[in-house]
Amino acid sequence: MKRAPGGAAGFSLIEALIALAIMTMMISAFYATLSAAYRGASQVKIYRAALGLARSHLQSIGREMPVEPGISSGTFENDLQWRLTITALLPAANRPRSAAQPYLIVLETFDRNGRSLLRLETVKIGVQSS
Repeated sequence: MKRAPGGAAGFSLIEALIALAIMTMMISAFYATLSAAYRGASQVKIYRAALGLARSHLQSIGREMPVEPGISSGTFENDLQWRLTITALLPAANRPRSAAQPYLIVLETFDRNGRSLLRLETVKIGVQSS
């Protein structure tokens, strides 16, 4: 920075424009970072809700609802969709009629656009009613 002939010191127009451009780039980068963090936080919120609802649904199988082979689907109260698949692990011919049967239970949850959020798998023992 050069001094003007009258002894006054200050920024030239070019220096002020360069400083303004640098500040604009810094603010833009900060905004992009903040926006990405906000989107990530809201996505985590959706995953946490889906996981809590899916775990609760899995725990109710065998308690409030019977363990029966098949595929069912529905929607949780927050509009997330789910699909439940229950498969017998032992063929009926290989076990006695009243014996306990192991079942593979797969619960998948989907967002409002139909994209898969998570998939939970477990094995439960149930007595088949036939």
